[in-house]
Amino acid sequence: MSQSNVRLATALLFVLAAGAAAAAAVPAQKYDVEVAVRERIAREVSPQGVTLVFVLDLKNLTSSKRSLTRYDYRVIIGSIDYFRQEMDLEAAIPVPAKGETTVAFPVRFTYDTLYTVIPGIRGRDRIACNLVGGMVFQDERRREERVPIAFSGEFPVFLGFDAKGLPFEARSLSLGGGDLTFRGALVNPNGFPLRIESVAYKLSVGDKVLAEGTIRDAGPVEARGEKTLAVDLLLDFWEIGKDVAEAFGSLLVPIRFQGQVEAAWEWGRIVLPFDRSESVPVRKNQNQ
Repeated sequence: MSQSNVRLATALLFVLAAGAAAAAAVPAQKYDVEVAVRERIAREVSPQGVTLVFVLDLKNLTSSKRSLTRYDYRVIIGSIDYFRQEMDLEAAIPVPAKGETTVAFPVRFTYDTLYTVIPGIRGRDRIACNLVGGMVFQDERRREERVPIAFSGEFPVFLGFDAKGLPFEARSLSLGGGDLTFRGALVNPNGFPLRIESVAYKLSVGDKVLAEGTIRDAGPVEARGEKTLAVDLLLDFWEIGKDVAEAFGSLLVPIRFQGQVEAAWEWGRIVLPFDRSESVPVRKNQNQ
């Protein structure tokens, strides 16, 4: 490299270093109210869409009250505006002096609309988005300050939830009754795991309830996976009725497996009902 080129490169490095130092020396602008994301929660979840709720903490850094009077924001997916909102609040939301207030910004995402408006996202398990805008606060003299906001988030593409019956296992089975185990599977078709906290279930044959109860801490159902539950049954056909005895005497037993799962996931908590009617076989021990 020639001496002149060396001098040019050195000068350029000096300019870049000076610019970086100057930028670092400029303090970030301070606002009277500090806005931060507390959590992102999914609500109204279904195979048709989901509502992503940005829960925000508003922290008043001053010694006098501030009030949120209006706000505006855009929700951006990729480089495309999906949703815009501008709101003048009929009743201002107070933020006490040196205190905090929590507000929520819900955004509804409908999958069919998303696939139409945002090209190339069909088939994803989750979709990233950005919320950008501002919140306007008034002080006690009605002077206004607009605080810019910019938060990232993502929401699930929910494909539903299901359950299914597996074959009964019979340790003994006769005209008078049976000692069996029913196994049912919770089916998660989604691309993210669910941590099952409780399963309230009911197992019926016809109009007769064979078993019902709640299973706690069933553990996770992995993405696109299943979780098997086992329920032991000691049946007295004379007490339950002839219809149930005849059902277990056939090749396939018509059952109804229904209930509700309470689970935790990345977006908070979710309640998932299930209801499956089908016919399942009975597998007898070889000693039968």
